[in-house]
Amino acid sequence: MTPEELIELIESPEAVEFLQQHASDDPMRLLLKYASSPWKKELASQMAHRQKLSRKLPGWTHNKRVLFPSGISPEQASSEHTARLKASLIQGEHLLDITGGLGVDSFYLSQRFTKTTYVERNRELALLAAHNFKVLQQAGITVNVGNGLEHLATSSADVVYADPARRGKQDQKLSALDDYEPNLLPHINLLVKNGRQSFIKTSPMLDIREGVKQFRYVQEVWVISYRNECKELVFKLQQGSENGLLKMFNIQASGQMDTFETRLDHTPNTSYADEVRAYLFEPNASILKAHATDHLAEKLALLKLHPNSQLLSGDSTIADFPGKVFLVQAVLKPYDKSLQKGRFNIISRNYPDKAEKIQQKLKIQPSRDAFIIATQNLKGKYVFIKAVWQNNPESNK
Repeated sequence: MTPEELIELIESPEAVEFLQQHASDDPMRLLLKYASSPWKKELASQMAHRQKLSRKLPGWTHNKRVLFPSGISPEQASSEHTARLKASLIQGEHLLDITGGLGVDSFYLSQRFTKTTYVERNRELALLAAHNFKVLQQAGITVNVGNGLEHLATSSADVVYADPARRGKQDQKLSALDDYEPNLLPHINLLVKNGRQSFIKTSPMLDIREGVKQFRYVQEVWVISYRNECKELVFKLQQGSENGLLKMFNIQASGQMDTFETRLDHTPNTSYADEVRAYLFEPNASILKAHATDHLAEKLALLKLHPNSQLLSGDSTIADFPGKVFLVQAVLKPYDKSLQKGRFNIISRNYPDKAEKIQQKLKIQPSRDAFIIATQNLKGKYVFIKAVWQNNPESNK
């Protein structure tokens, strides 16, 4: 179906009745059942998209009039959680989104701007985005079909947002900036022209230092995780930026957020633990991605177990630590017999065996709060640390 036909279908009484009648049915079974009926098959496909994206875009999937395209656009799109975070950090008068895509970022960012211009070169995707903005009651977004860089060249927008495509011809994930589409590197001066700010979303696989080097005018770098999984990097560009900030965010399932920041040019003083102390600390995914464990240790007066472990230790607990806090119960030799067939989760840091191998060898079952942390101490000795996760957000449920 064309976008126009799909939009007409989703607004029809027949579609409303079909979606209500099959609200609790398996979309994949419906696809098989109605394979010979194009409009019913299309509605079943939309149900499958909503089911797949329900955790990523709950507000969008809850609205049965919202339409989703096939392909990688929904996969690359920001989640509601990360888009809302960015919307709390980005504001101005006129936002220009030069890589509109599904429109999730445009939708949430627009709520902090007087005017928002969405540009997408794929006509079908742009038409669906315009429809979705309408049914989600965000009418203040102007949708354009075309080349975002051409719009950028003539736009007076004070803020630019870009989320370039990061898939190759064989659908492989790309991390090098000059492989993105569009390649923004030749247009950096245009992105910061007349003092405007530009925000560039990249793959979480990108090396942050390399990104800072290539983008040049980096004022801030945001490392954004959701439920302790790094989802995206955002580079804030503006002329005259020096000694930029590195900001780390981890959005928890509860909606609460761990934050930490440091300067990109800061070299921390690192202290090491001669032995494991009463508490063990594992920084969250954003801090680990940013290689900022040493910065965190310096700020909180914690000790590293080993230069390569990314684990910290201290004599007392720390409220609101941005990561996991463990109460140490015992420091054991690897594969100690007392651990056999117990209930533990496993973390392997700077240890030759992966967590899966340790689990299989010890024949243990998962646990909610009990952990074995396999690692190496400062003397180079491998140890298993038996510990209890103290700040598990699920423990009180």
